[in-house]
Amino acid sequence: PTTLPSSVPSSAPSAAPTAIPTCLADEFLGKAYYAPATLPVLGAVCLKIELFSSGVISADKGNTNCASPFVEDTVLIEYAGISGNKVQLTEGSGSITSGEIEILQDPSVSGYELEVKRATRTVLKMVLTFPSCIAPSTVPSSAPTTLPTSVPTSSPSSMPSTIPSAAPTYIPSNVPSVTSSSAPSLGTSLAPSAALSANPTTASTCDAILFNGSSITGTIAGPRGDVCLKVVLAKNGLVSADTTGPCVRGKPFNPNLVLATLDMSRLPTGETVYYIPGGVGSYTGEVKIKEDSSLTKAKLVKKSLTSNTFEFDVFVPSC
Repeated sequence: PTTLPSSVPSSAPSAAPTAIPTCLADEFLGKAYYAPATLPVLGAVCLKIELFSSGVISADKGNTNCASPFVEDTVLIEYAGISGNKVQLTEGSGSITSGEIEILQDPSVSGYELEVKRATRTVLKMVLTFPSCIAPSTVPSSAPTTLPTSVPTSSPSSMPSTIPSAAPTYIPSNVPSVTSSSAPSLGTSLAPSAALSANPTTASTCDAILFNGSSITGTIAGPRGDVCLKVVLAKNGLVSADTTGPCVRGKPFNPNLVLATLDMSRLPTGETVYYIPGGVGSYTGEVKIKEDSSLTKAKLVKKSLTSNTFEFDVFVPSC
């Protein structure tokens, strides 16, 4: 009687836990995730899950397929922090008082999947499953491939191949190698490297959602002189200005002009964050997040500024 019962239960439990391993939650922070779900009272909705400081879990009640744009109808609960493979949620401006999101791995999943494990009027527990415990990111995959493929190949590929192949193999090549290999290698290796190192750093863009909650201050030229401008990349963030003069270290930023507020009805697209008239401001504009590895701190650059539109670039040392 003891042999069969003990073998049957032990084989299944030992296999089940290994099929869906857990992932550390910190690998998936700094982003927003969208997924359809069914909740009490609200019914079928699209959930927006913001896994970063000041982030919220919100619902678009009329968007059951999570089509763009996402329109925030209801804020359910707020991000509180992480512990191991779980994201802790806490009562904020939403109606739910507590909750958590468990992060799991399943290689058979495409993209990511959301499962609501428990949803009541006061508690929300969900599971986010990813195919890998390494979060997919547009920034790591683009930044490494741009610089390593262009910078190393321009000089290392020409220098080693010219000198070793000439000196060891042929005696007559001693003469050409002195003149041909030295003069061309200096000229060609310097010219390409200058161009290649400048272009990728200037053109590289960053995923704007990674900078949610950040702000950048910088001096720009206004119609009546230099002004200190502040751009806030966050929910209800403002583009405002201190028109009393340029930004000066140690000088408090006292905004006396609001240009625009972040467009909450339009999600950031790639590197671009959109702003619309808000407060006393009447401007519409865009802010693009770009990478410049030659910088040591973020830099704000004006691309265009008219009486009712603007376009600014924010350059950061790294995405």
